[in-house]
Amino acid sequence: MPNNLIISYDLYKPSQSFFVVETAIKSLGPAIKVHQALWYVKSQATVSEAKETIMAVMDANDTLFVVDASNNGVASHNVRVEAEQFIEANWPVSLSTQGFSDLGLKPSNIKRAGR
Repeated sequence: MPNNLIISYDLYKPSQSFFVVETAIKSLGPAIKVHQALWYVKSQATVSEAKETIMAVMDANDTLFVVDASNNGVASHNVRVEAEQFIEANWPVSLSTQGFSDLGLKPSNIKRAGR
């Protein structure tokens, strides 16, 4: 069953191409740009797979946040500490023993997704 992915990113180097990132996002499945750097994608990819695909064309200092709205999952890269702490405090399951980045969060099956 396809996953409903919400993807948000920010590029920090002025010379980076949004086109390259958008191409990577579109490679995950049918996609629509919601606004400048927020996308909805219907995809067979997990949050970790989506993160890996997109990060392959991004720089290490860029930020990426991927939510699987179908399976209550999240994967991220370089997200602000304050944002991580807020999400950990408010997400429906505890992240404290798992860490924040690359989690497949499902109340019945909390697991560490691949990095």
